[in-house]
Amino acid sequence: MIDLNVTFFIQLANFLIFLVLLNHILIKPMVSMLQKRRTTMEGSAAQVQSTDELVARKKAEYEDALAQAKKEAKDYAEAERRAALAQQEALLQEARQESEALLQSGQQQIQQQMETSRKQLSGEAQSLAELISSKLMGRAS
Repeated sequence: MIDLNVTFFIQLANFLIFLVLLNHILIKPMVSMLQKRRTTMEGSAAQVQSTDELVARKKAEYEDALAQAKKEAKDYAEAERRAALAQQEALLQEARQESEALLQSGQQQIQQQMETSRKQLSGEAQSLAELISSKLMGRAS
């Protein structure tokens, strides 16, 4: 059986003193350190989350800017293609007009040469006819 004497109360006092000292020396600093660690971890998690959100926003902005740049490049290329086609059509039209002008000029020259040749041949035909008729007449007489 347990005897309640002075040693029991001394042991109890020692235990309580040890518990208070242990609380101040070990438990409170450890709890404080764990609390700081938890606070730091939560802050880091919040910072990671905000960084992730920032990265997602920046990525979306980049993709939007890239899509806009691609669209502008496509529009620019299409405008340049249309301009080149218009220039090509203008050059073709100019070449057609020049060829038509050359063709008309050539036809006019041919027509003039034909007229000149007809007049010349007409004059020569007249003199040939006279020559032939004079020779025929000279034989006939």
